[in-house]
Amino acid sequence: MKRIDIAYWLIIISFTLLWLTSEFPFDAPMTVRIFKHAYMQYTGVMATLLMSVVTIMSLRIPTINHCLDGLDKVYRLHKWLGISALVFAVLHWFGDGIAPLLAKSGLFAVIETKQMARIHGDHLFSQELRDSAKTIGEIGVYVVILFVSIALMDKIPYHLFKKTHKWISVIYLLLVFHSVILTKEDYWLSAFGLGYGLIMLLGSLAAIAALLGKIGASKKTAGKIIKLTPYDDVGVIEATIEMQPGWPGHIAGQFAFLTSNNHEGAHPYTISSDWCAERRQLVFTIKALGDWTNQLRGWLKLDMPVVVEGPYGDFNFNDKCTRQIWIGAGIGITPFIAKMRDRLHSPDTKPIDLFVCASDENARIQRKLELLAKKANVSIHWYIQEKLSAEKIRQLVPEWHHASVWFCGPAPFGESVKNDMRKAGMKRADFHQELFQFR
Repeated sequence: MKRIDIAYWLIIISFTLLWLTSEFPFDAPMTVRIFKHAYMQYTGVMATLLMSVVTIMSLRIPTINHCLDGLDKVYRLHKWLGISALVFAVLHWFGDGIAPLLAKSGLFAVIETKQMARIHGDHLFSQELRDSAKTIGEIGVYVVILFVSIALMDKIPYHLFKKTHKWISVIYLLLVFHSVILTKEDYWLSAFGLGYGLIMLLGSLAAIAALLGKIGASKKTAGKIIKLTPYDDVGVIEATIEMQPGWPGHIAGQFAFLTSNNHEGAHPYTISSDWCAERRQLVFTIKALGDWTNQLRGWLKLDMPVVVEGPYGDFNFNDKCTRQIWIGAGIGITPFIAKMRDRLHSPDTKPIDLFVCASDENARIQRKLELLAKKANVSIHWYIQEKLSAEKIRQLVPEWHHASVWFCGPAPFGESVKNDMRKAGMKRADFHQELFQFR
């Protein structure tokens, strides 16, 4: 299993077991009322805990990024946990209909004594406050469904996605209020209650940081555009940025968030240059693939001030294999350009085979890449308007058993190559894939 798969199930199972420590053993006999109460508490607790983790992960904490193999993997887990939190929230919202359904099923005893029915007991908060919390929770579920739907729709412009996503922090804080007021009182006296409260506190602090615009603030550096090189026939523009003091440097293969329009906000792009402290320049090679990148050709101007946040990512080409196979599909070639430029200043004798997959020809780009690959001692294989397969890679690189694969490009293509290489005997750890999709 991949690290993010393990992390996902570890979080789900751990939170479930932690909740069970406060709920187990269940009252006997198990009645509809008792089951419904446990169901409502479990689904509510899980929705809140998962939203808390999602909110904390949005802070781009370096330790979490490294443990999950980079910020790209963190955002993938962020997406999965966010969807899971929504599922638990919807199940929680439907809780009032659970009792009648279970009563009709005959699975539980329906007749209860007065003592059995008094599972709610006295409450820490007034009924008016509890009613307000219920109303806030119901409205919150509607709003979260709307905002998550927007986040999952690629056709929604990125700047609208970011703005609505930011408002989820407000909804989260309201749902924390809902949870604190309506959570079973006995939980707060247990180890689970302490952990639950701590996670909600950390999530609330993260939400406030997001609303105040503090996420990534310490990693932002100003710069200005000093060169623009368009490749109009393939919809690509290359921007060279002179960085002001403060940029910490980066490793070839990393990416950063670039802001050239405050209204639009920051967008992530792979850095296609190596780092030289004396020159202090970054190069971004950007392809017109979305609503904003389609506008960059006419928007970016020389001497335009920009803000760069980063660097991020663990796609760093560090491994113990004796050779490497690089696969750059489309604009996924950018991290390999950066690494080839890096090899010019830091000579490396490790054999490299670079497979370049493109849907369109561009003689100028091809000449530049051929020259760069030759200087960097990289063997380059071109696949233009031709499908590359894992079998073809193994034929062209007979020593593939001793190589690692580094892939950047469309996710389905990467999964196909990875699965084929693994069937042929490649270790999972030797296949590295950048998940460069942040929605």
